Amino acid sequence: MPCGRENYSKKKNFIHNLDARVKLITCMLSIVLLVNIYSAKVLTVAVAVILFSLLAARVSLKTIVGRAAITLFFIGGILLFLPFTHGKTTWVISLAGIALPVSLEGLVLAGTLALRTLSAILLMVFLTETTTRAELLSAIKQLPVPPVFSQLIDFTWRYFMVIKSELQRMQRAQKARGYVMKAYFNLQTLKIVSQTIGAMFMRSYSRAERVHWAMLSRAYGARDWTYKMHNNRARIEDYVWGISFLAIVLILLMWDKGGSQWIQLLK
Repeated sequence: MPCGRENYSKKKNFIHNLDARVKLITCMLSIVLLVNIYSAKVLTVAVAVILFSLLAARVSLKTIVGRAAITLFFIGGILLFLPFTHGKTTWVISLAGIALPVSLEGLVLAGTLALRTLSAILLMVFLTETTTRAELLSAIKQLPVPPVFSQLIDFTWRYFMVIKSELQRMQRAQKARGYVMKAYFNLQTLKIVSQTIGAMFMRSYSRAERVHWAMLSRAYGARDWTYKMHNNRARIEDYVWGISFLAIVLILLMWDKGGSQWIQLLK
């Protein structure tokens, strides 16, 4: 079962066949390097490189945009405030009779943070859309990572699916009783949505408690593992891809840190 919603078997190609451990380490190291880049121009090139890799892996543009939009939505509030709160005032705009100071420095900072976040999100989309869940969790297990961490990722994914199923059941029950959401910003709608969220919390807590007791009754231990280990050795092409990808990211980091000046000094 793939981590994402794409049909894994139909879209499988060279990138999907890469060793999961190599992809995991490469993506994690790339994120660490990319968050240290401060130039918006360099970050734009990095985003373009990752997008090219995603399209080469046959990940649909709809999936890429959807995953990125959901994550950026949560940090959008922070980015919107930066132009009005950071740096010296460059312009003053009037909104509903209120004068709002806008700084160019804040706009640049917001854009840079958005590009950094976008590059990290796209790398995670690349990893999860080209690797099955079993392969990814097996790769984490073979790395020096505490077993509880890998199992926490597994249980989180499983419970997302359970909660999604519970929500769909509640929505079907509401429709069976004649409920139709007519407007989002309506007192009655907000009341029903809040009741639904509260019921979801109660159901998820009750389900988690029952599952926990069921696991304990079956002698569950923290070191147990339910996935078959993938002990195949990484191939030469896996290492070549990982080193090449990291080399591109390192070149971008050097460019951001004044790499062109270093080359001129060496001459």
